[in-house]
Amino acid sequence: MKKLLLLIYVGCLGLLCAACQSSPEVINSSDSLVVESLPALDEKTPTNVLLMQVDSNGFPQSQGVYDFSQGTLTVVKQYVPSTDEVEPETVYHDFENTFLHSEWENDPYEVYEETFKQVELSVNEQRLRLRHGEFEKSFYFEQDDKTCVRDENNVIYTVQYDM
Repeated sequence: MKKLLLLIYVGCLGLLCAACQSSPEVINSSDSLVVESLPALDEKTPTNVLLMQVDSNGFPQSQGVYDFSQGTLTVVKQYVPSTDEVEPETVYHDFENTFLHSEWENDPYEVYEETFKQVELSVNEQRLRLRHGEFEKSFYFEQDDKTCVRDENNVIYTVQYDM
């Protein structure tokens, strides 16, 4: 009887372990943004562009996203306490130039978000530029395929385009 219960227990445990194994997720690429290369960008300006931070290069910013969609730009950034390499004034200057309608918080981990309407996007051989009134940000291409940019603070972003 003990052997039968032990066999059933081991069998159930085996089935439980098999059921708990993680299966790889399948990403539906038809739902994701299409990364276009240089020739397609030369023909027309994209309607949607997503810039996502991949490397801060010592600038005290833990996340940075610029989401441009049909004339509307949403910017999300989170700064972290400044290092010895970067002056606090440099971080504050970046904040003032990025978030025109937001107030600086004393919390060093505050996440800032601001949305701008009627933003102009221009893309040429050297840079991608977003402009709206007093707001203007330029990002300089790192690669010929225009999928990686660097801002004035040396922060690197990947770029996804949707034509």
